[in-house]
Amino acid sequence: MRFWSCRAFFPGLIAGICASAVYGAAQDVPIGVDLESLGWRHLEFAAKTANEFVGHSDGRIEVRSDASVSALYLPVSAEMANARCLAWSWRVDEAMPANDLRHRGTDDRALSVYVAYPFDAERASFWENLTRVFVELRHGPDAPGRAIAYTWGGLGDQGEIQPSPYMRSAGAIILLRPGDWTTGQWFEELVDMRADFEAVFEEPAVAPMQIALLADSDDTNSKVRASVRDLRFVSACS
Repeated sequence: MRFWSCRAFFPGLIAGICASAVYGAAQDVPIGVDLESLGWRHLEFAAKTANEFVGHSDGRIEVRSDASVSALYLPVSAEMANARCLAWSWRVDEAMPANDLRHRGTDDRALSVYVAYPFDAERASFWENLTRVFVELRHGPDAPGRAIAYTWGGLGDQGEIQPSPYMRSAGAIILLRPGDWTTGQWFEELVDMRADFEAVFEEPAVAPMQIALLADSDDTNSKVRASVRDLRFVSACS
């Protein structure tokens, strides 16, 4: 995991060249003012107040969460799905106190970057197959089957893998930045999606189908202000 950013040394377009040189060939995730036209979709949850996701011309997505929860997701193209790693920068300016993400009712977090994978009945656990019918009734037959949440927030050690109170065997939470992490500055992330998939599911990795951003502040009735930029799929993690 890298904590420095090329932007600190090479502003503007050169930053993109630097990122490609460090991480190998990159596929940038489209971000702009009109997120919907770029393919982003807002996933809201029943009986829950939704977050606000705002695209900016400088290539960042601003996340505003006020006692609310929802996700912004984007289908992954074939070119992106072939990548091994995912990189991005994020910044949290306001967040709730760290809490235990392993339990329902205490799983608020400032921000998660989700990588979602297709459903595979042959690989799925008994519980995953049992609940699939309800997932499809709510979200349709093309809904992901598994997901890993790279998270800023929660109690635990940096890099710790925690079970999800909702996903069970269908996913996990990886604490990239625990809830007491420094706010008000950008941090660069680089994750090996294939290695993480194999560590979480103990199976050979498959190609992702979606990525998503989620902020969750409803349980603590709190406020989150955060941003994400420079989302990109890269071929190598070093």
